[in-house]
Amino acid sequence: MENPFFTRTWTVMARHEPESLKRLRRENLAGLSGRVLEVGGTGTNFELYPDPVTKVVAVEPERRLAVLAQQAAGAAWGTRGAVLGY
Repeated sequence: MENPFFTRTWTVMARHEPESLKRLRRENLAGLSGRVLEVGGTGTNFELYPDPVTKVVAVEPERRLAVLAQQAAGAAWGTRGAVLGY
């Protein structure tokens, strides 16, 4: 899937996310544990997963966003367990 307009718009929005939205995302992820499937996004959730999450399998259909998600996974998880595909 290729959507350059959406890609540009989403990445700008993600960089300017208010702290209140980040706090809501953190609260939504708080009870997760084990293996998690994440569908779509640039990887902004990766740094927010609680310690009981052992692996994140993420899929992003837009190639450009998948590259950003891969970078975010490496920064947040290193080799701990993020697996990405598109």
